[in-house]
Amino acid sequence: MIIVKIILILIWILGAIFFYLVLPNTKVEQWIQFRLSCIRERVKGKEKSSSEKKVVAEKVVIVEEMQDEEEKASEKEEEVDFSQVEIFSEKLTVRESFYASLTPSQKLLFDQMYILDHPSHLVKTLQFNPKGDNVAFFTYVFNSLYTYRKIISLELLKVLTEELLLLAKTNAQTQSILYEIAIRTAYFRRKDPAFLSYAQTLSEKDVELNRSHLKRKQQYVYSYTRLAIILEKKKAFKEALAIVDEALKLQLVDKTVQGYQGRKERILVKMQNVK
Repeated sequence: MIIVKIILILIWILGAIFFYLVLPNTKVEQWIQFRLSCIRERVKGKEKSSSEKKVVAEKVVIVEEMQDEEEKASEKEEEVDFSQVEIFSEKLTVRESFYASLTPSQKLLFDQMYILDHPSHLVKTLQFNPKGDNVAFFTYVFNSLYTYRKIISLELLKVLTEELLLLAKTNAQTQSILYEIAIRTAYFRRKDPAFLSYAQTLSEKDVELNRSHLKRKQQYVYSYTRLAIILEKKKAFKEALAIVDEALKLQLVDKTVQGYQGRKERILVKMQNVK
């Protein structure tokens, strides 16, 4: 009887070991394998989704590049040479403290461009004298500004523009010429958001100058064309359309391929696509 009980106890112990150790491990292993398969499927799905998104993104970039090239072609303007433009008709009253007011970083480039008497002197036709008469310098410095658009810094461009606008005093016609040269110079570096923003600011100021003082009609006013282009690029379609409509009302000349009417039609299409 005792032997039978011992045998039954051993069977019970072995059964317990089997049910409580072997079976759970099998279930755990099965569960782990199941979870791993789920994770693998999820990763595959993400990879596929990521791949699809990448393809879509690439298509969007290609379309945007095509649109950008199309717009570049339609917005291409004639090359402008300001070297022979007479900006100031009266002798200037130059501020003697101008050079001293420059920051160290502004002086560094200013010296290279206009002062240093060696190969680093970039603008050979202009010489600034920190302690002498600089009327001739300020009279002609803006004529060469666009020529050196690739190297001029934004802060030096701003300083020179502000100084020349100050020298123009209340001559709105001269101020408008200065605005155009500075806008063209800044817009050339439009891939830099800061330069693009400055080009927009100057364009807005010249447009306002035309509204308040010059009141030009049936003429070519560069700032209207440029401001419309910048606003369109920034997808500010409502504002761009307002500028174009104003230009059409004034019968202003747009020297780009499509003109203001073509620009208006393109903006309207873009506005519809946004909705």
